Amino acid sequence: MFATLLYSVTQDFQQAIIVSLALAFNSTALVVHDLKESGRLHQPVGLLVVGILLFQDLIAIPVLAILPELGQENNLPVLKIGMMLVEALIAFAGLIISGRYLLPKLLNELVRHRSDELLMLGIVSIVLLVAGITHWAGLSLSVGAFLGGMMLGECQYRIQVAAEIRPFRDLLLGIFFISIGAQVVPDAVFNHLGNLLILLSTLVALKPIAIILAARWLETPLGTSMQSAFAL
Repeated sequence: MFATLLYSVTQDFQQAIIVSLALAFNSTALVVHDLKESGRLHQPVGLLVVGILLFQDLIAIPVLAILPELGQENNLPVLKIGMMLVEALIAFAGLIISGRYLLPKLLNELVRHRSDELLMLGIVSIVLLVAGITHWAGLSLSVGAFLGGMMLGECQYRIQVAAEIRPFRDLLLGIFFISIGAQVVPDAVFNHLGNLLILLSTLVALKPIAIILAARWLETPLGTSMQSAFAL
């Protein structure tokens, strides 16, 4: 819906698709943190929202794989998109299998030495290796980093791993937002302020409605559907 509206304004199909895909996703970390703070994480609304977030995380893999190509070519063949999706799924399956059977043994060996520095070095090396493999397969480094994080999230030491990388997460998250802000052109924002406000208002209105309708279609109670919509 939002892509159609955006296309009617910009007359740029690829731009409409890219922006709509970006706005369709939610921050898993922020939403889960909010659910924890409000004590709703293990309630029906929390289970529904977490399920939606996990689905978004899985969909993010092929989306991240095709976004660079969408931004570079005017007419991207359907066959090429299909091949990129297949490559992404193969890489995903291979890395998940490796993460389930090989990664635990490696982490057991690292933890056995009882060295925080060695564990951190191993974590960084694993993520860089996965990113390198996905890049070699023709996917982006961001996809590799995402898959590396998923692999580490599946291991039995995920709590310890999360504690080790938390200081770096906050620092790198700040750098990420700085880099995003540095790319914003204030003049362009002010020149299109009216259109931006209209599109933003439409997004805020349409997204909860779409979530409520989808949840109700799955026979979710109205109260839970509305809470889930506003949580996302």
